[in-house]
Amino acid sequence: MYSTFPNIVSDINNFRQSGYVCDFELQDNELKCLQTKKSYPAVDVIMNKFKQIKLDREYNKRRLIFALECKDGLKGILDLETVGYNGMKLLTFMDKVKVKVKN
Repeated sequence: MYSTFPNIVSDINNFRQSGYVCDFELQDNELKCLQTKKSYPAVDVIMNKFKQIKLDREYNKRRLIFALECKDGLKGILDLETVGYNGMKLLTFMDKVKVKVKN
């Protein structure tokens, strides 16, 4: 199996150094900050950056790391490392999130 663990840690650290210090998870179709316990609907979230990391040589398994910002200024990371039903629910939520366009 193709190992990218050092790359994952490095990518997460890069996001943290850029101010994305909180951790998010999807709960009840809202993004919840694990540190502040605040929840945000998709309309209150902006995806500023993301990183896709392959976990095998054939690209069958991937990990997505999103750098997100909420309307109140809170910045954090959403780390999608699971596939299946939970992964699909999260991707459905992310389809509703605004993407920041770089000029």
